[in-house]
Amino acid sequence: MKRYLHNNEIISVFCDCSVLPDNPRVGLAFTMVGDHQFTLRSRAKTIPYLNTNVYAEIKALSFALETIPKLLDSYRTRLRRPKKVHIYSDLNVIETLINGGGNQEIREAIQELKILRDQFVASMPFELEIGYMDEERIKNIYYKAAHNAARKVVLSR
Repeated sequence: MKRYLHNNEIISVFCDCSVLPDNPRVGLAFTMVGDHQFTLRSRAKTIPYLNTNVYAEIKALSFALETIPKLLDSYRTRLRRPKKVHIYSDLNVIETLINGGGNQEIREAIQELKILRDQFVASMPFELEIGYMDEERIKNIYYKAAHNAARKVVLSR
């Protein structure tokens, strides 16, 4: 896991959500790791659809894209800074959904995600990738931290 923490070239962001059955409240969380730093953020959110993990996973990505520009702002003035931000989701169809597809509720969430992605690219001095985290990445401690934080925040009242 040191390859993520000590990577000076790439900031890795691991996103996850937690959905309770028949409950519109979901937990969203992400960890941001790289350049010898680790950050964890989470929040609860009420969504308009029940039992929709895919929608909630997209909302977790949007939460990360809304939040990380503030966290990365200090890099603007540094002479040496990472070149890339890679945001990972455990949603194995994320690339397909970003490129089209899904029902109306998913397309709405993807449209919001694309707007946030475009704003990030326009305002931040980093390359950006959003993609699926393979089985190896799903087993890492940074993803597990995001997973546990999402679960904790959705269960808290």
